[in-house]
Amino acid sequence: MTKSQKPSPDKSIDRRRFFKTASVGAIGGVAALAISSNESEAVAADPKATGDRSRYRETEHVRKAYQLARF
Repeated sequence: MTKSQKPSPDKSIDRRRFFKTASVGAIGGVAALAISSNESEAVAADPKATGDRSRYRETEHVRKAYQLARF
């Protein structure tokens, strides 16, 4: 082999690296699910039941945000 011909690097993943990468990905997925499961469930508003066609609802948390945003 001459200097101009270099051996090509091995681009395949060996078994240990595969399992290490898979376990890190699985742990990250579980962490993402754990974080997102702490959120409260949203209640869908039915505009047909109230006769109101507007989707905007001024709820208690919206009023609190407006109150805190005032300067």
